[in-house]
Amino acid sequence: MRFFRGSEIGEDFVGTFVKVVLALVAIWIAFMVIGFVLKAVVTLAIIGAVITVGVVGYNAIKGSSRKQIR
Repeated sequence: MRFFRGSEIGEDFVGTFVKVVLALVAIWIAFMVIGFVLKAVVTLAIIGAVITVGVVGYNAIKGSSRKQIR
């Protein structure tokens, strides 16, 4: 079994290791952004649905008191 000292590892291994770590960090940040966007879209969709149901319900109650035909 051969043990490596710092100078024997070489720049190629260190450069590859740094690239892999940076790629993993970039993927992690991308998933964080995608998760935030999806959570925001779902939240806005729920708020929109609640407002829509409220407006439809309000108009149904308000409109039932007028029974005249024009």
